[in-house]
Amino acid sequence: MLTLTYLVRIFSLTLIVFPILSYASDSAPVYKISNRNTKQFLEICTAVGCIKKNLPDTDTAGHLIEYPFFKLHDIDSDGIPELIATQQTMNGTAYRISALFRINNIGEFDLIKNNYKRNYMYNVAFLNGKVISSYHSAGNGYNDVYNYVNGKLEIELRDKNNRERTVFDKNGKESDIFLLKYDSDKKWFEKEIATARIKLHKAVLYNSPSFENASKMHLVENDTVALKKYHLNENKILEFYLVEYTTEKNNKIIKWIKKEALSNTH
Repeated sequence: MLTLTYLVRIFSLTLIVFPILSYASDSAPVYKISNRNTKQFLEICTAVGCIKKNLPDTDTAGHLIEYPFFKLHDIDSDGIPELIATQQTMNGTAYRISALFRINNIGEFDLIKNNYKRNYMYNVAFLNGKVISSYHSAGNGYNDVYNYVNGKLEIELRDKNNRERTVFDKNGKESDIFLLKYDSDKKWFEKEIATARIKLHKAVLYNSPSFENASKMHLVENDTVALKKYHLNENKILEFYLVEYTTEKNNKIIKWIKKEALSNTH
């Protein structure tokens, strides 16, 4: 027969391990930043309980640092958000240096490394599944466009703009690919999706980036589209853009189109 003392011990042990077990359960956890006594925590909750985790306190070089700004964003749409830890603005400038962390399956933080700029990210923004780092150097504004792949940030394009605009691919070669809009009247770190106009009398839309997969839809001259993705052929030459067209009834059409059908890309 179980004694009362033994039952109390079991009950106490259950209270101790219950939050950990709830985190490992099949229910989808909810992640949020919480505050207590001026200290911030990551809180991971399910229907049966919550656990709290201390937020990172080191920069990308491993130095101790106090981040005043944290936010969550699910970059790869896998249901587990990534954590963006941001430092104070530098010397009154527009720079906000951030480090990005992946939350692993035990609620710890793994630094998301990139293959450029020593893992630093500046004025981080997210557009069309891309991670964008924006900064100013030697009189030029830069937007570095990254893909988030297998827990790492891989640079895709480097968009340099000042008096003249040049886009470089991940190998540092000049490219004719544009994914971000550049407006000389706006600040260099204001990011918008690039747009283009149809220059053909009739431009066929494709269901996939293949000349053999044309749809029955088309756009006409001077229609404006937003550029979402691009496709290179086997020779690494830009061939198609994935575009989004908004109809007069505010319906969205997302299809592929040949690069040659577009003009005034900016």
